Amino acid sequence: MKLNKQTIIIMVVFVAVVAVAVFAFLVFPRFGELSALDDDIALAEADIASANTLLARRVTAKANSAQTESQLMRIANELPESPQLPSVIIELQDIMNRQGLEFTSMNFGKPAADPEEGYSSVAISLAFDGRWVDVVTLLQDFPRMNRQVRVTDYSVTRMAPPESDETTPVVEDEPEERVRVRMTIEVYTMALVEAAGGTAAPAAPAQ
Repeated sequence: MKLNKQTIIIMVVFVAVVAVAVFAFLVFPRFGELSALDDDIALAEADIASANTLLARRVTAKANSAQTESQLMRIANELPESPQLPSVIIELQDIMNRQGLEFTSMNFGKPAADPEEGYSSVAISLAFDGRWVDVVTLLQDFPRMNRQVRVTDYSVTRMAPPESDETTPVVEDEPEERVRVRMTIEVYTMALVEAAGGTAAPAAPAQ
């Protein structure tokens, strides 16, 4: 069947009209939906970024809170509300035992208050014997105690080696030098107590 030129033109125009109609009713609306979807994706990404920022802030705040609580607990241990001397005695005894030092005496002074600084202190006089190297280690252990401790007086006396009953003395390659130590330390408490007899207020604890 041979189509004339007019018929062919009409068919081409019809196909073109159908194609335009299909594009207009089916394809073109999809572009609008894709554009709206891109907007939704951008909004969702912004929400995710905002949520991540908020989460990071909360994690940081929680970490800072835990650190602050830890610092407050440490300060509460160093400067309790009461002298709590039994715990100090136990801790000092543990340190002495760990270093192999021998207590000879321990005496406590009267609490002295410093209203301006907001704390009171208790002086503790210690006397103990042991090797010099162990005494040095003891002094290094003081800053690691649970309580805030400051050494206010310190004296060391060399002890003579014990006499041997043997005729021929034993020669040691590295003799252990033993010393006798007299030491005064101060521990602190937040509670203010009236200093008896007008005792002068102590200096602020060393940090």
